[in-house]
Amino acid sequence: MVIKSFTADTVAAALKKIREEMGRDAVILKTRVCSAAETNKPESQVEVTACIDEAAADKSVSPPIVHKACVRPMAKRPPRQADSVTASSTNAFGSPELAARLEKTLDLILDSRRLNGIPRDIDRRFESVYLNLIDADIPAESARRMIDEMSDRFEPGGDAESTARTTLEEILEQNLATEIIIEPGMSLVFAGPPGAGKTSVMAKLAAHLTINERLKVKLASLDTAKISAFEEISGYADILEVPFDIPSGDFVSKVDNDTVLLIDTPPFSTRPERQSSVLEKIPAIDADMTFLVFSVCTRTSDLIDTTAIYEQLKPTSLIATHLDETVRWG
Repeated sequence: MVIKSFTADTVAAALKKIREEMGRDAVILKTRVCSAAETNKPESQVEVTACIDEAAADKSVSPPIVHKACVRPMAKRPPRQADSVTASSTNAFGSPELAARLEKTLDLILDSRRLNGIPRDIDRRFESVYLNLIDADIPAESARRMIDEMSDRFEPGGDAESTARTTLEEILEQNLATEIIIEPGMSLVFAGPPGAGKTSVMAKLAAHLTINERLKVKLASLDTAKISAFEEISGYADILEVPFDIPSGDFVSKVDNDTVLLIDTPPFSTRPERQSSVLEKIPAIDADMTFLVFSVCTRTSDLIDTTAIYEQLKPTSLIATHLDETVRWG
């Protein structure tokens, strides 16, 4: 194990030195502020300590290998045999379990009742609304409840479209946070699955609080899985000219009463063996607000399947991202 400390004017500069000398596989151990007396310089500096496995360190200094592109002609597909789906899938993927999962998925795709069926007890005046809700990835159970509410509100001689619109607007209004009050001394946590955009959301909120609300802001990160996470957030901190911290231990209790602390967290996985460390860190912070960030491109069924994981994070609000990637949400 190679352990080394790097000193620089800012955290971003120290992380750059670590990346250049130790590579991107280095893991941050701790960070501290060195006084001017320690460094014999006019201003204080930041010391970041990192470690890396010796084998990984050797690889990080090795020259990059450039592979020449090699294009091979595509082999002709043999004529399809009259084998069953399970048999052909097993041959292709080499695993009976994977073949069974594939067959199950194909069954769901080809099930015409899931694609085109409308429950017989759905109010016929709102059939098109029901189909549009299903197309918008609303779970069938939720879509049915919405249609039932529309039917209860519909008055004889009324307009079905107007009733549907009014009902949906009220349902959205009940579930949207129109105002979130953030005050000095509060700590805010941003959690979510990989690629959801929680770091970008945190940076945007930090910019809003700093520029528009004139609040003092401090950025922090618990993501020690990859060094690039610290570089990204420290870059945001440098742009906004706010402090950045790589905390250790009980750091939330040390938050200044005049500062809003924004904390980024490691992405959590749906795999149980990878959840323990993340799920222990986030609730232990005891933050004033925990924002669960998710992409609107995620299927509703996948969100429902991981509800138990999300509940352990004790989120106070949901933030939807990637709105520009789908017409249904954006």
